[in-house]
Amino acid sequence: MSDGTAPAPPVWIDGTLLAADAATLPLADRGFTLGDGVFETLLWRHGGPEPGPQRFMAHMARLAHAASSLGLCDGLRPDWLHAGIDAICQGAGADQAVRITLSRGVAPRGLRLPENPQPRFVITAAPHSPVGPVRNLVRTGVGRAAGAPSARFKTLSYIDNVVALRQARAAGGDDGLLLGSDGQPVCATAANLIVARDGEVLTPLVTDGALPGILRGAVLSTGLVREARLGWDDLDASDAIVTTNALTGPRPVMAFEGRILPRSVDLAMQLARALETG
Repeated sequence: MSDGTAPAPPVWIDGTLLAADAATLPLADRGFTLGDGVFETLLWRHGGPEPGPQRFMAHMARLAHAASSLGLCDGLRPDWLHAGIDAICQGAGADQAVRITLSRGVAPRGLRLPENPQPRFVITAAPHSPVGPVRNLVRTGVGRAAGAPSARFKTLSYIDNVVALRQARAAGGDDGLLLGSDGQPVCATAANLIVARDGEVLTPLVTDGALPGILRGAVLSTGLVREARLGWDDLDASDAIVTTNALTGPRPVMAFEGRILPRSVDLAMQLARALETG
């Protein structure tokens, strides 16, 4: 007898569609043993004027750049991956959070690269509902090395972000800020950072450790936001802070370390409108 729970979406592995409870990966996959791989998370719209995967080609460009830079695979087949997304989302009755994972594949233990790598692509999806604002954003003690691959690409090792979120929750926040090489704020645990102060709207530099987010790039293209090195004084003097990622869109921050930010909702709405018309 059914308990009324919707079945989990299928899983797509290297072109094969599998039931979620039947999908497996080898224990020797380097994505599991070493975090040797990258991923993309994107929004799949169930309805609206533009249903399907949102900003798909921008995600593909970033994935291809990461795959090439890290030597994971020689080329990307966007049409193949698009078909995989369609296959797992076509029966969904709601928006989906889609994740594309690329690992270097199975290899003997150790760091040495396999002589004949067999990269593996996995696509999964889960229902996605709109999220509310960030109620309280706090600083953490976790840093990002600006020149490290983990800061430049969405690698499979997200331990820094996990620890930062744990610290933020322990400090009474529901999200936390990671630090650049000089201790400056560069991003939230799973989102880019946008700060308004003295009539300017700013986002941290990629060269300081900010991830080159897809929505960050789209927001910059509107001309409403510019890149700059931020310090804690910028956040202390801000009247609005917004975080952005591909799933949440512009998300207002209601307070920074307990200090109320009166214009965050207005700024988030302004950015959302600009993205819709841009």
